Amino acid sequence: MPKKTKKPTKSLSAADTDKYANFLDSLELIAIAAKSCSFHLDRSGYMQFRRATKRPVRVLGEQSQVSSIKEDHFDAEVRFSIGLAAEGAGEGEVEKSLSLECTFEAHFHTGPNPADIVYAERFAESELRVVLRPFARQLIADMTTRMGIAPIFLPLRLR
Repeated sequence: MPKKTKKPTKSLSAADTDKYANFLDSLELIAIAAKSCSFHLDRSGYMQFRRATKRPVRVLGEQSQVSSIKEDHFDAEVRFSIGLAAEGAGEGEVEKSLSLECTFEAHFHTGPNPADIVYAERFAESELRVVLRPFARQLIADMTTRMGIAPIFLPLRLR
């Protein structure tokens, strides 16, 4: 299960900060779409895991990227993943009986400002997550309920 990756961020100068603010002000959200979904449940393995694990821990992943950019618009997506592990388990010890992954994509127009790959990538790494996380939260809670298990909720903030 992929981990949330942190890209090194460079500080923007005051002029770049103003340009980025103008870029944000020019954005118009045109569409949000579920791009892909994948769910897996091995019910007997999951029930054994839940009996043996008093406090399962959510293992969360979030990866974002700009998927397409043109002069006056761009698409960006975030791939969310969630699994469970026993409390205190080492990295990579995710329970195999349950996994969920979903990718949401958003389409933005940039108005009179041309789309800038640097600003679009910065947006995808920060603000886009706030836009798309509620869609992932709802889908994951709904699908785990439909799997016949207690719903799993994404926290308001990923660390």
